[in-house]
Amino acid sequence: MRPVLAVNWKNYTIGITAFDTILSAARRAVKRYAISIILLPPHPLLSETVKRTRSIPHIRVYAQHADALRDERATGFLPVQTLKATGVTGVLLNHSEHPLPLEVLQKTRILAQDEDLHVLIAARTPREAERITRLQPDFIAVEPPELIATGRSVSRVAPRIITDAVESVGSIPLLVGAGITSGEDAYQAVLLGASGVLVASGIVHTQHPADALLRIAQGLAKAAERKA
Repeated sequence: MRPVLAVNWKNYTIGITAFDTILSAARRAVKRYAISIILLPPHPLLSETVKRTRSIPHIRVYAQHADALRDERATGFLPVQTLKATGVTGVLLNHSEHPLPLEVLQKTRILAQDEDLHVLIAARTPREAERITRLQPDFIAVEPPELIATGRSVSRVAPRIITDAVESVGSIPLLVGAGITSGEDAYQAVLLGASGVLVASGIVHTQHPADALLRIAQGLAKAAERKA
């Protein structure tokens, strides 16, 4: 399995120039390095992101959230079937900025997988990640909230969180995030056992997002080569 770089745009206002820049950098990264990229744009940009990346191997587009609804009146919600119609191939659930109860996660995971969508579920701690394993998502991401957007990488500041999470999730691929800003951060995360990283401001909020994305992609690829 190729290491994974998941880029979460959150709802940052980035403008069309930055949007084009990040998409172009993602294309270059998967051609240059043996990695996969998951793009998580703001929901209004889902269809456009799918359109721009549909023909590129190893780039997938996920929604940042989905609601556990099917064929219901749901003004302002994001039912799984609606997201499926945009062309996305997966969804992120339970980010620390949008937490969900375990029973809601289970229902949403079932609905998403019924639509052949991959499911990435976030956790704040290795213990929470262990509880999530019973839902059998395609990926689990661990992000300690206290490090998100701080520039203090979980790889450097709290490597034990990564090793504990790797043990907690068993065979489910683990992504790690919070403070990831460099190729070295990504490199260390994979050496510690992660399958990849989840990055937001470390790419999207930088002055040169393309350079940041490519550096992190290179770090992932170097770690995978070393472990091979």
